[in-house]
Amino acid sequence: MRDKVARWSSMLANVGELLENWLSLQATWIYLEAVFSSGDIARQLPQESKRFSQVDKMYAKIMSKAQEVEYVLEYVRTADDLRKSIAYMTEQLELCQKSLSGYLEQKRNQFFRFYFVSDPVILEILSQSSDPAGIQPRQQTTQLS
Repeated sequence: MRDKVARWSSMLANVGELLENWLSLQATWIYLEAVFSSGDIARQLPQESKRFSQVDKMYAKIMSKAQEVEYVLEYVRTADDLRKSIAYMTEQLELCQKSLSGYLEQKRNQFFRFYFVSDPVILEILSQSSDPAGIQPRQQTTQLS
């Protein structure tokens, strides 16, 4: 019985680690998907946009396969390359994020006020650069009676 429990414990630990890596990948993918779906930033970083597109396709395949399988243990045990794929995609998304950080640093050097603004806000501003109303919406004035 002890050997069986040890095998299950090891397998569950591996599954837990894999799922943590998968969730981390998913969080990074969600963040970058919003960034690279914007046409302006994708044009400014074409190599990173292409890299993200490749990861996006791989991620979609993994997610569709995972949806077909009813139990996570079954999927993790049958997908030998899953761990390697997640590690590779994480590495590629980290490269995209690093280039994006460099791009934002360039923008901060050009516009010093950006040093006081968070990355998501700068990305929103840059993605709406052709729509001034989207960058700074009009404030509604209330009438006092």
